Amino acid sequence: MNARVIQFALVAAAVLSAGFARTHLTAAPSLAARAAVPRLATGRGRAASEPVKMSSSLDVAVANDGVQFTVTVTNDGPRRVELTFPSGQTHDIVVYDAAGSEVWRWSAGQMFTQALQNKSLDAHEAMHYTMRWRHPVPHGSLLAVASLTSTNYPVESRAQFALP
Repeated sequence: MNARVIQFALVAAAVLSAGFARTHLTAAPSLAARAAVPRLATGRGRAASEPVKMSSSLDVAVANDGVQFTVTVTNDGPRRVELTFPSGQTHDIVVYDAAGSEVWRWSAGQMFTQALQNKSLDAHEAMHYTMRWRHPVPHGSLLAVASLTSTNYPVESRAQFALP
């Protein structure tokens, strides 16, 4: 008899927990959906529907011991923008040779946190990232492509340069 009571209690607990999980799991997407809607900050008297204007530039400085890349990302719009990144990596740069083959990638061999992050960029504010390629092997004409790894406002810039 005790075995039947225990069995009944276990089945009842399973049914109740399944009902609890179903109730809370169906409610969770609506909460997640509300959280996923971006809240855009607006300036005084500015409409939230104004388009976001982001730009980027890439400067390349060749030296004896390597190449230095400086990426500048600018919020050209009239309001603050919140950039969303899927990991700790906020930017990257890839260098291609004249044939279009990748010869160097800044992020190769690096480790980044696996945590979602946000960064705010005020109106007309800029962020700067500097990366260094030490002792490059290839010579000749190369193309550098820098990118912001933001999921909501990705931007890219390119620059050609030559190594002797």
